[in-house]
Amino acid sequence: MNRSARVFLEKLLATPSPSGEESAIQDQCARRLEKSIPKIRRDVHGNQYYPLTGFRARRVMLSAHVDEIGLMVQSIDGQGFLKIVPIGGVDSSTLPGQRVRGARVSGVIGTQATLFRPEAESKQNATIDKLWVDIGARDKKDAESLIGIGETLTLDTPLTWLRNDRIAARGLDNRIGAFILTETLLRLARRNLKVDIIGVTTVQEEVGLRGARTSGYQTAPDIAINLDVNFATDHPRGDGERWGETSLSGGPILARGAGVNPRLLAEFQTVAAKADIPVQVRAEPTADGTDAGALQLARGGVAVMDMGIPNRYMHTAVEMVCLHDVEHCIELLTQWVIQCPAEGDYIIP
Repeated sequence: MNRSARVFLEKLLATPSPSGEESAIQDQCARRLEKSIPKIRRDVHGNQYYPLTGFRARRVMLSAHVDEIGLMVQSIDGQGFLKIVPIGGVDSSTLPGQRVRGARVSGVIGTQATLFRPEAESKQNATIDKLWVDIGARDKKDAESLIGIGETLTLDTPLTWLRNDRIAARGLDNRIGAFILTETLLRLARRNLKVDIIGVTTVQEEVGLRGARTSGYQTAPDIAINLDVNFATDHPRGDGERWGETSLSGGPILARGAGVNPRLLAEFQTVAAKADIPVQVRAEPTADGTDAGALQLARGGVAVMDMGIPNRYMHTAVEMVCLHDVEHCIELLTQWVIQCPAEGDYIIP
């Protein structure tokens, strides 16, 4: 990874982007691409579009959501403690003791000490209704001078560089997908392509694939390639036999199931084999776990491929990915787009 890409990745991971508040991270993506793609635009929903078009016959959408899970202030009590509710699929068992930050304030997530809990609760994980955020306020008025009802908080955890090109951070789901998208578009912007490309960084995936629904309808692609994370099971209690054997450093994960066009899957496997790019296949019996599920149903239907970066500890403050997988995903997607033919259908026989 070159220095400019590394700096960009660090900026992405430092930028809070809870669902519904993605403007700042969209600004980061736009700045990365503005010199290569001059006609970047944003819609009323917050989705951002990066066209590489020449009015060719086939339109390919490359998508990645930029929102992350987070917390929202539901109420403030008389002592100035914040009652919180989750934005997306927050794992409440990982929250006690975490630091958080909002637009104007920092705080910590508090819970009752184990010693003081009723015996029935003493051995259970604290649920989010038993937690609160302490910003150090003297009282409710003091707290309200810094934060209001409906404002959002994200976990305040720094990017950690680990051995073997592995990194841990909050919100790799799915800022790493946005990173792959932008870096792929930078490469494609210098190529003479046979197809039109519309890159889209979508919003509000964590609360119901909402940005994919609107951007998929507006873009009206023939093909959509979605970039996200997927579960790595190469850790204690990963239970790969039950959930599928997928690992960090094993290459990008290609989904196989009802939500994926089988001809597209075969094409990606062929490109990977020819370019000696490692890939993994994961069984996906349902079709609604990522934005790919919404894109498949846009207008009259879209041929979809769902690509994932193996991710340990999903939806916690220490999600982990391997940058080798990231580079392989960028290379695979770039090579597939370059080879994508201008004609031919993806109708399932």
